[in-house]
Amino acid sequence: ETESAGAMVMTASDDATDGATDSEGQLVSLSDAATHAASVRMLSAGVRTRSKAWVIPAEQPLELLFFRNIYNELLKRERTEAGLEEAEVCPDADSRVSFEAFQISLERLFFILGDKDGFDGRKYVHDVEGGVVWADFFRVYKQKNVIVRNNLYERIYVTLDNPESSHMAQIISNVILATIIISSVSFVLSTLPSCHVNPDNC
Repeated sequence: ETESAGAMVMTASDDATDGATDSEGQLVSLSDAATHAASVRMLSAGVRTRSKAWVIPAEQPLELLFFRNIYNELLKRERTEAGLEEAEVCPDADSRVSFEAFQISLERLFFILGDKDGFDGRKYVHDVEGGVVWADFFRVYKQKNVIVRNNLYERIYVTLDNPESSHMAQIISNVILATIIISSVSFVLSTLPSCHVNPDNC
């Protein structure tokens, strides 16, 4: 557990001088930036990654990191408006955003996603007056099971725009790159006299 925003408890063995074999918790101080970076790495490792598909599917689950980015951005805005320095904006487990910001941001998200049920943040927040913590965002992610629906035009655009989106996008990207290279080499070779052929009737 954390004792402060910049502290983390780790397990370490006792000193060799006393010959003890048991282990106990040892307090290790970390900066806010290091704590935030560690939490993001652990969050990324805990999310099950999907294998790359041959084509972009019509429906995709929304990633947990997307909700984390919303939480971080809301927290950053509120702390910046409160006059805190940039170094103090790194979130921790007890960082809270206002319920109003939580409700508005996710209500807009689910409206854009076409969720007919809408969004009522009171179903996911235990302490509305006290603010919203990251655990409440995570609860929304687990219970709502958010699905992003891509129409045909969006799938075509992403396929041509992002080579990492699917195997088909990677193939198309390689074909386009090969075409550009062949075209450029052909243009350069066309300027060499040895590549010029003059017809006999000219």
